[in-house]
Amino acid sequence: MSAPWTPERVAAEVARRFPGTTAWLGRHTGSWWAVARDRAGRHRLVEAATPADLVRRLDELGVRRAGSVQEPRPPSRPPSRPPTRPAPPPRRRPARARRGRLRSTLGALATP
Repeated sequence: MSAPWTPERVAAEVARRFPGTTAWLGRHTGSWWAVARDRAGRHRLVEAATPADLVRRLDELGVRRAGSVQEPRPPSRPPSRPPTRPAPPPRRRPARARRGRLRSTLGALATP
């Protein structure tokens, strides 16, 4: 005779079948929940009425099952862009303005 299926046992079985997935039974909702990564690598929150429905929904999302081999991804190529033109030369700061004529004249008179 097998042990009864407790929420902890169901959650452990889901985690065993889908590595990296966390499952639990919502106390207030009575629904089964899981957080898993879909085939694109995004985290998804999944809700289901029964554990069997939860497993079905995880399969639909493409969550990786235990023992499954992921297909190798082709190497990513850099996006094709038109050749870029060289950066413009840095702008020179304008030379400091010379002192005005009045200031030069008054400055010459005020020398000690």
